[in-house]
Amino acid sequence: MKKTLIILILIATLMWLLLLPRLVGGYLQSWVPDWLEELGVHEQASFEPGWFSSDLAIADALELELRARHFPPLGLDWIDLSGQLLSPLSDEAYFVEGELGLSGGSRIEIRGDELQLSTEPALVAGPVQLDLEQALDAPSQLSLILADASLSDRLGNHLNADRTTLELRWSPIDEAHLALSLALEASAPAGLALELRAEPVEREALAQLIEGLQQLRRAPADGPGRQFALLTVAGAWQQLSAAGLEIELERLDIGSGASLTGQWATDIGQPELQGSGESSALIAALGPVVGLSARVPAADAERLIRAWLDSMESRGWILPRDRGFELRYPAPEPDVS
Repeated sequence: MKKTLIILILIATLMWLLLLPRLVGGYLQSWVPDWLEELGVHEQASFEPGWFSSDLAIADALELELRARHFPPLGLDWIDLSGQLLSPLSDEAYFVEGELGLSGGSRIEIRGDELQLSTEPALVAGPVQLDLEQALDAPSQLSLILADASLSDRLGNHLNADRTTLELRWSPIDEAHLALSLALEASAPAGLALELRAEPVEREALAQLIEGLQQLRRAPADGPGRQFALLTVAGAWQQLSAAGLEIELERLDIGSGASLTGQWATDIGQPELQGSGESSALIAALGPVVGLSARVPAADAERLIRAWLDSMESRGWILPRDRGFELRYPAPEPDVS
């Protein structure tokens, strides 16, 4: 009996160390080529399947080199990933690692020393870390962490933050709908924070909305493609609204200048916003954001903000309170008593 038990243990160990990695490698050999073809990068890719590990290299706009270890004996994963990513966003390679767990969950982490976007406005940050965690029938999360981030343009606008975090979470409600939440926080000196929730979000309509926005970004300003993209976006939004989408602004802090909350039942009415703040602090905190987004000099951005505040006050959306203000949108009904 003792010898039989030892033999069974040896057989199980042999299967764990030898046969299971081969099965995982065989699955990758049949799945990866089709996946690369769906992505449209099969001609730029080189895939070398093996028994214990497989190698993938993609040389396109980005250069990716990955090694997948099959069923590592000391882990509880089908696959362990490691490699590097070469990108125009950095002179140095990004480090990539991740795993696909036995429960179906997956994790990908990308880390690097710097991030540079030579656009208008330009972005410089670093170190940078991007994490994607996905699970079956449980919340999934995409998070981005930037240290020492700086946005600037040629008009003299600057927005700096010692640390910036962005988190997007999604969880299934049912087969057709998701619950989404977004959190953005930029520490001093920017001092911006946003927390937003949305549900139920129809999966198919969300995919159409993302596709339409991508088309809109690529389409020429005066071409027919822009009109088609706008129609796609409008149709997707109408579908989301018809499904009962509700958006809750849990928090919007703009420096020490304003703190707002709000809610919007998109199928039955307009957004409702409430909050308070101090005008001069709000203008100081919002100035770089408006300057960068509207592409106007800092002085013009300040005038724009003051004009918006005056217009909102004339409409009754902003009520003066001591040295600050109270915001209510829509404007409260006048008291006729």
